[in-house]
Amino acid sequence: AIEFYRVIDWLTVDPSSGIVYADETHNIDIIVDTDELEYGQTYQCDLYLTTNDPDLSQLVIPVYLTVGDIDEGTVQGMVTLLGGTSTPDNVIIDIGGMIIYPDATGYFEAVIPVGNYTLEATCPGYDSYIEDIEVLLDQTTVVNPVLEYIEAPANVWITLSEDYLATVIWNSVSQDIKLFQSYTLSRQLDNGNWIILQEGLADTVYVDNLYSQSDGEYKYGVMAVYEHTQSDTSYSDVLPILRFVDVQFEFTLSDGHIPEGIQFSLTGLDTIYAQVYEDSTHADGILSYTDVFMADYHLTTEKDGYESIDEIITIDAETTNFEYTLQYVVAIGDEPVPLVSKIEQNYPNPFHISGFSRGGTEINYHVHKAAKVKVEIFNIKGELVATLVNEGMIPGKYSTTWNGLDDHNKTVSSGIYFYRLMLDNITIESKKCVLIR
Repeated sequence: AIEFYRVIDWLTVDPSSGIVYADETHNIDIIVDTDELEYGQTYQCDLYLTTNDPDLSQLVIPVYLTVGDIDEGTVQGMVTLLGGTSTPDNVIIDIGGMIIYPDATGYFEAVIPVGNYTLEATCPGYDSYIEDIEVLLDQTTVVNPVLEYIEAPANVWITLSEDYLATVIWNSVSQDIKLFQSYTLSRQLDNGNWIILQEGLADTVYVDNLYSQSDGEYKYGVMAVYEHTQSDTSYSDVLPILRFVDVQFEFTLSDGHIPEGIQFSLTGLDTIYAQVYEDSTHADGILSYTDVFMADYHLTTEKDGYESIDEIITIDAETTNFEYTLQYVVAIGDEPVPLVSKIEQNYPNPFHISGFSRGGTEINYHVHKAAKVKVEIFNIKGELVATLVNEGMIPGKYSTTWNGLDDHNKTVSSGIYFYRLMLDNITIESKKCVLIR
């Protein structure tokens, strides 16, 4: 908010108060009345400008007025815009520091003191018009500025690689028309301020590394720079990037004890960020992490006296909260007996049937009661491929290995397979594995 205060009667200000927002300007008319002033005399008045700007709360503006005849002439003309979408009333005409605005048709007229001036007409996205003129007493000087549209880069688009390299591409401009020099590339995040990434670009391709940048909606702008001016900015579509989420793990113990001291490990299976988290729970049993990359992870937990957890989980935008209960282990003799039957995630997974994983993949499973136990392999069609275990067992922890062979001792093809644990012909649990030959 601003307010003017005058200290003499021959000068008025219109408006005397108002609001000027950031990055905006307003014209203030200063009106003088010379009816009671003497010819040939010079008068002074101070205007006091007060604002709510803490850096400029008050400013004194001196005004000097000489009463007498001024030799004046007229400058008039028509502004013409060639190309583009702007209109003549967006043109600014500067005549020796005096600003004139044409109307919507392009017509302008001003009465100014005689003398020599430089007239400059400018409009965003257009070449500027400059002409030296002479204003003569009681005569009209005609100037008809013609501003030609400056070609802007077109069709700005973006491609994004798996490792978050954004390749920005745009069409080139006609470099032989306006003494083209280079391109300027800018970037915006979440409708915030534009940041210049690179000036002086000669190529129409730029690679922006977003690997370490924040998630959000990105937008790019390209501007062509010419010898005496620059084009409008051409913009890309919005590029949304969502990679990281906040994740929470909550652990409890089956016997109701405080879930403190559970050893926790979470290892990313992706090849981009491969994040690793190793931690230990406090009394509340809750572990929380921010900026976790959405991918598959290998999760393990350990605590003395309780069954461990070893599985592959997927973290995505919809799956960010995980709850686990560690089962208390009852001991019979020297061997701990699981309280529940389950089958664990195979390791390694994916696995090869040659090289490092020549022995296949290991599958651990728990049996909590004496029963007829089966561990079977199925293909994605649901067809039985191999039976790894088919016998009566007593309670305990067991392990078996699948080497990629079917029941006929033939090597199966690469792909996704499922394995399941059955007790007394009742399915207990199934999991997925991947075989690569």
